[in-house]
Amino acid sequence: MFHGRFCLLVSLALTIFTSSPVLPISLRGARRRMSEPPKAEEVHKVIIIGSGPAGLTAAICCGRAKLKPLVIDGSWPGGQLATTMAVENWPSHITAVGPDLTDIMREQAEERGACFLCDEVDHVDLSEKPFRIGTCDGNELLAESIIITSGAANQRLGCPGEDEYWGRGVGICAACDAPFMEGKDVVVVGGGYPAVLKADHLGNFFGFGRLAHAPASAAQRDGQNR
Repeated sequence: MFHGRFCLLVSLALTIFTSSPVLPISLRGARRRMSEPPKAEEVHKVIIIGSGPAGLTAAICCGRAKLKPLVIDGSWPGGQLATTMAVENWPSHITAVGPDLTDIMREQAEERGACFLCDEVDHVDLSEKPFRIGTCDGNELLAESIIITSGAANQRLGCPGEDEYWGRGVGICAACDAPFMEGKDVVVVGGGYPAVLKADHLGNFFGFGRLAHAPASAAQRDGQNR
């Protein structure tokens, strides 16, 4: 369906720290787990929900503060960064590889005392302290503080060819992917204000961008005019 000079951009929420995303791959850093299951009545000073860049940064900072944070990986260890093979907006790197970055961040967090639990959060009780977290594997965790860095998942179209060309002409971040698509015909799918902003941004690279949407655009009138 997608070939030649045609490419599709699904314009939704801006994805931070991603460029040229690909389908999920094995995360080397995911091998680092708790050596023993967490103790039922142990009260952790800090539990971090999510292990993407935000969660790993929080783990590093909490570790340096001697808080011994526990990081619950979630269903996507490393977050969207772990599925990104070319990152051009990471400071100090001309071009970085996402899984390598998350691997280093996990090592840094571990060196500062963070521990990782390969599990997903099922429910959280914030009605009283210590806070309670129940996981999908049946763990019941207690925490004085909880940092939620659960990230976001991209909405997909489900159209033919989307998986095949994901990261190879089909993407979700106009600001990230535009430099890779310069000179090609581009369609932004979406009718809201974010989609209009993405189309306007793409104009800096292509001179124009087509906007595909249904039903009528929900974007503000000034955005449509742009």
